[in-house]
Amino acid sequence: MWWLNSMGEEPPRGKDILDRDRLRDVLGDDAATREFLMSVLPNMAQLCARIEAVRDSSALRELAHELKGAAGNIGARELAAAAAALESALKIGAPEASHAIESAVEHILEACTRFSVAVREIS
Repeated sequence: MWWLNSMGEEPPRGKDILDRDRLRDVLGDDAATREFLMSVLPNMAQLCARIEAVRDSSALRELAHELKGAAGNIGARELAAAAAALESALKIGAPEASHAIESAVEHILEACTRFSVAVREIS
């Protein structure tokens, strides 16, 4: 059975999770890419954990914005997109957005896990 994400879709793969080609162009090779990403992985995981724990919408919006920028800068495409979706849902601010916010937080947590796996699979 194929694993489905919280939105009922197939999970992203390869370049949709991590832009390894761009990182290789900047860093030179897979070993350097892995070393760099392993050094930022704890910070990314911490941001995701803070997003999961925060209940204040203003603080959550700041964290989503921070994660979007950090993930985008290191080629974590899915994670950056998930953070952007959360930031957009929070900007709506209406009670109707609560489901979108919850879904976006779940997607961030799933994307963070896939990002972590993708980093560890770089050889």
